[in-house]
Amino acid sequence: MVEQKQDLLLDNQQTHEISEENVAQATALKEYVDKVLLMEFSMSDFSEISDSINSQDLFKQHYGVIGLKKLFSSEYKSIKAAIDANLIYRLIEFMQNGSLPLLQVYIYIALPQTNQFRATLR
Repeated sequence: MVEQKQDLLLDNQQTHEISEENVAQATALKEYVDKVLLMEFSMSDFSEISDSINSQDLFKQHYGVIGLKKLFSSEYKSIKAAIDANLIYRLIEFMQNGSLPLLQVYIYIALPQTNQFRATLR
């Protein structure tokens, strides 16, 4: 019985440590996103943006999506480049991942809500 209580306490401590770690990562991500939002992007950054979106690193994914969002708002040819680079399918994967709510918001804002864009996807 004493061993079970000790195991339970250890489990609670590990859960608490994980929670603190998650909070620290979320805070670091928020600070990083705030910095990326201040950056300017051009088509010369497209390769880095594309690589970041295809990365497994959460910070790079946010960098890429925010960069793409900014390109979409300033350069129409970026939409065609994103389609040609198969990034739209990656963005859809992110949208379907419920554990990435901040990324989902930026993607929703990034994807042009125009008939011209929708026709390009068909």
